[in-house]
Amino acid sequence: MSECPSVSILIICYNAQNYIEECLNSVLNQDFLDYELVICDDHSQDKTMVIINKLLNKTAVNFRIYQQEKNVGSFLNMKTGLSLCKGTYIAYLEGDDYWINNNKLTMQMKALSLKNEISAVVSQSYRLRNTKYEKYREVSKNIFFEKDLYGYTPFHSSTLVFRKDYVPKLPNYFKNCFSNDKFLYIVLSSQKPIYFLDEITSVYRMHAQNISSQTPRWKREWGQALFLLKMNRMQAYRNVGIIGRVIFKNHALSPSLHFLKKYIYRAK
Repeated sequence: MSECPSVSILIICYNAQNYIEECLNSVLNQDFLDYELVICDDHSQDKTMVIINKLLNKTAVNFRIYQQEKNVGSFLNMKTGLSLCKGTYIAYLEGDDYWINNNKLTMQMKALSLKNEISAVVSQSYRLRNTKYEKYREVSKNIFFEKDLYGYTPFHSSTLVFRKDYVPKLPNYFKNCFSNDKFLYIVLSSQKPIYFLDEITSVYRMHAQNISSQTPRWKREWGQALFLLKMNRMQAYRNVGIIGRVIFKNHALSPSLHFLKKYIYRAK
């Protein structure tokens, strides 16, 4: 194992005792071996850390574990994890999701090495709701530019592998986006497009503790609008989503946008 591995597999988790073992085993079963495993736990209150340590201490995998001293939320937990990654590439995974294709990293790393004009590779996945598996979404093309990703997102973050250098140091105000994957997709695709690989590689597990399940749609839309505002992308967002339609009327800046700029969304 090289001191600076090709890939950092970043797993972020919180109270994932019912899912983390399956998640970790799906990583350990990969046939791609030049990686480090970075786990960032958001101060879990269950047995997540016990399960992680018990499982990984039995392996020869190069791993590092960081546990937050207090619950900081999904975005800041991800931000910490990204800062710990040493690899040239980062594969992103949350502790309640898992990979189902042992060739996942091999296929995606091959695509990244052959296609210098892309920032990341994603792929098809399943959505698991209760005990029912269904394809995450239908995808009709394999190249996605920034403008394609403001609203509808056709792929899931559990499939994402990206070039580390394409994600800059993250300001804390992006935590209001309420969507780690939306942030990553926009930041990555604003530099180079994202490539979609039409292979099923992962499972997105839907349950009551998902961030998307706990956060009302209007709040997610609002957070994404604020996030895009800070990136100076609001004009492109004007026809996307509920908040986009509220903020923009007749394709002109409304007083709501000026209110947001002045009072709500300031960097911290």
